[in-house]
Amino acid sequence: MLQGSERIRLITMLGTLCILGMLIFHAVRPGTKKPPAEREVEQTPADRTPESATAGKAANTQKSPEKEAVAAGPTDEDPEEQAAAKDEFQALADGTLGIQPEEMFAYRRVFDWVAHQSFAELKKGAEKDVPLDDLMRTPSNMRGKVIQVDLDVRQAIPFEDKSLGDEKLYEIRGFSEDSGAWLYFAIVPELPAGMKIGAHVEERVRVEGYFLKLQGYLEAGAKPRAASLKAPLLIGRAKRLTSSDESAAPADNNWLYAAAACFVLLSFIVTLVQFIARRKAKRHQSQLEECKVQRSRDWPERDKPSDGDTACAPGRAEDEPEEGFDFKKGDV
Repeated sequence: MLQGSERIRLITMLGTLCILGMLIFHAVRPGTKKPPAEREVEQTPADRTPESATAGKAANTQKSPEKEAVAAGPTDEDPEEQAAAKDEFQALADGTLGIQPEEMFAYRRVFDWVAHQSFAELKKGAEKDVPLDDLMRTPSNMRGKVIQVDLDVRQAIPFEDKSLGDEKLYEIRGFSEDSGAWLYFAIVPELPAGMKIGAHVEERVRVEGYFLKLQGYLEAGAKPRAASLKAPLLIGRAKRLTSSDESAAPADNNWLYAAAACFVLLSFIVTLVQFIARRKAKRHQSQLEECKVQRSRDWPERDKPSDGDTACAPGRAEDEPEEGFDFKKGDV
């Protein structure tokens, strides 16, 4: 059986483990903390910090204009544009590497729609939270629709498109939370200000773009005859995302900490009281045994106290007469 001090240590350890378990449960429980809210940021040269200004001097940093270049012209809301695009979309083939010659008509038309709208205008008609599975299984049903997707960009490659009058464009590749290891491709006329370009980029952007087709691509290190993979190709505009400094939501189970602390404190008090009572009982028993030993030395052999003798009980003098018979009075 555990001794008093051992019991205290055991209960204290169990209480500490309870508190630790509650802390872990609170940390991993979904919904106890609000994730940082992401907001779209348009960073102009006047708003740039010294760090971003220094980074902007590097050759691999894109310096975008302060305002989006938006030209006047028809968009997909024009009935004539919708009818023409419907016929041109029939020529699109999913899984091919690059834009094929027969697909250039649909590609130019969609790019014109983007050139005639700002990011905010594209966002108004965008469909949010479109599953990647819908794009991969039924791409024909999604062609020409504006989709909003947040990407963790890993590549941002500039290129010149001869079909669009040697205009400089940017192809960005990244992953969404829904796609996992599957890529998204997006072609945009401009990159957000301060965004780095190259084959090794780590940026968080929001793309508002028209879904055109499933673009074929080869993964790094693929063999010459390896089958190509497919990625949704969007044509639109992009903005960087930054996390706002929202504080964590107050936990709705703070009472658990108070309850755990009260449990540990109460357990400690109960154990301490039991420990003191046990020590007192041991001390009482020790005094009784010493008294019996002393009496056995002083008294004759016939007068040795028995185990049930309470004459040596602490708190009563040895010469104190027992209640009952009074020798002085001689009464029985």
